[in-house]
Amino acid sequence: MTGAARPHVVAALALLASGTDPVEVVAEGAGFGSAETMRRAFQQRLGLSPTHYRARFRTTAAGAAAKVDS
Repeated sequence: MTGAARPHVVAALALLASGTDPVEVVAEGAGFGSAETMRRAFQQRLGLSPTHYRARFRTTAAGAAAKVDS
């Protein structure tokens, strides 16, 4: 992955972890030309797809409340 793609990946990580927008919307918001370009950058940089990243790292209000209560 080029150094130029790194800021886009970082932006996408935050959007995926904190939001529910479709991957296509996240890709656009993070500055990728397409969801496919973002997917390729994620595979190269992280070894997983944006969808898998979101499933693993998404933060939710319910999840945060459960952690506080325990």
